[in-house]
Amino acid sequence: MNNCTFIGNVVNDPETRYLDSGTPVLHWRFAINGGYGKHKKTMFIGCDLLGKRAESLQQYIHKGMKLGVSGELWQREYEGKNGKRQSLDLNVNQVEFCQSSQSEKKQEEPYYSDDIPF
Repeated sequence: MNNCTFIGNVVNDPETRYLDSGTPVLHWRFAINGGYGKHKKTMFIGCDLLGKRAESLQQYIHKGMKLGVSGELWQREYEGKNGKRQSLDLNVNQVEFCQSSQSEKKQEEPYYSDDIPF
């Protein structure tokens, strides 16, 4: 079984591309923090969400957003400028929004009243 769950931040605005079959693929980079103190590190993975959910979620996922993602992790090899490179990618099965909307994030003005005796 290969199922991983991560909570992290979206590094770039997602892009939609299409497979030869016409299936939409939503792709974004994801930053996950781990470790502690001087051993703290950030790992970057690519996330791919396929199908109709890819098209519908594109408008809601944006750079800087905190998400929870779950899916199958795999290692991909590709040819870079300096030779062969490797990256970790996640075939996303589930997406959970971990951050409230901008309107909910605004703090309400504190309530002041002369009726309070202190």
